[in-house]
Amino acid sequence: MRLLGLDSSEIDQTFLSVGSHRKQRPLTPVEVAWNIHKAEKAGASKTEIAKAFGFNDATMVSRFLQLLKLSEEIQYLVEWRESTSSSIGFSVAVELAKMPQSNHPKMISAIIENHLTKKEVVSMRQLRERSNRSLSDCIKDVVQRRVRTQVRHVVLGKLTEEELNRNSISKNLKRMRQSERDQLIKKIVKDLYPNLGEFSAKLGEKNFAVIGSKHVGAVVASDLEFEERVSRLLTMKITDNG
Repeated sequence: MRLLGLDSSEIDQTFLSVGSHRKQRPLTPVEVAWNIHKAEKAGASKTEIAKAFGFNDATMVSRFLQLLKLSEEIQYLVEWRESTSSSIGFSVAVELAKMPQSNHPKMISAIIENHLTKKEVVSMRQLRERSNRSLSDCIKDVVQRRVRTQVRHVVLGKLTEEELNRNSISKNLKRMRQSERDQLIKKIVKDLYPNLGEFSAKLGEKNFAVIGSKHVGAVVASDLEFEERVSRLLTMKITDNG
């Protein structure tokens, strides 16, 4: 199989990552989206891309490309499954990408904390577009329509520029798959907070998130140096492994 802009490994990994029947997927939806973007930029048409990856038509290609409208600071949180306590699902992310990027950080927290569905995100977006109400009010309105709400707490962090620029850490993170980054950040958080209890964690190229109960949110957020501590330990682990 050939496709402009992609080598055989990129094509194989992308093909193995798409399709509802896939259980083990080497790439995340955003990683697939970047490969599709790379092929399109090299001159491949949406129809050619769809055919290469087994899509019925070019509609799915456009849905993947929609993900690249998400703020880069939150793209690492997108996974294949439905939105969970540590990520947002593909369908939810596509709908979120239709909102202004300035809304994304607050929406991400709302989606993960309340396990919002695709339908709820669509309702929230439409409510926001059709009224003069604040985003916070729109989120509250949609959540309150539920009979019962389960809340998760999300702490978003940013890796320090000093550590990112040290020993090519930024380049190493960029080369890693999302699954590898997530395993790394979870180990780092466990090392820093050994009594934290159950939690989930996600790591992007410059940002990270820790998700869990009210206790988890309180412990991590109360550490005023948690971004610096995570950044330093990340540098140490990547340097040691390199």
